Amino acid sequence: MGADGTLGTRAIKDASGVVLVQEPASAKFDSMPRSVIDAGLADIVAPPGELFSRLVAYSKQASGLRRSEPVLRAADQSELAKVIILLRTRTGNDFSWYKKSTLYRRVERRMGIHQLDRIAHYVRYLQENPQEQDLLFKELLIG
Repeated sequence: MGADGTLGTRAIKDASGVVLVQEPASAKFDSMPRSVIDAGLADIVAPPGELFSRLVAYSKQASGLRRSEPVLRAADQSELAKVIILLRTRTGNDFSWYKKSTLYRRVERRMGIHQLDRIAHYVRYLQENPQEQDLLFKELLIG
């Protein structure tokens, strides 16, 4: 799968999985976590002692958000439009033609990773964290 873990984590991301990575400063050999982080594939980076609790928290959050077809309230549609504008400004790519349910599912997944329960909170997080915009952009491009 690749000596540095990048190929394996790319496969996990392609399958819509979540990637948790040990904080490089806490690793005996930091090449694997650093490679995954540098490739933009890490969803959660934490010290080893926190990874399990972060995974449990993500799992609880994600199970509460999961449904077959997301139901978008008018306020959520407005917030989703803000996400599209932020991504267009940052990347030059227009996601306004994407299926709203697909786009919202990817946003919900990122919300779960950051333990955010409202899309308005995620929009604020996106505005404050350009690297999150890059990660969401990459997720939207995953087939």
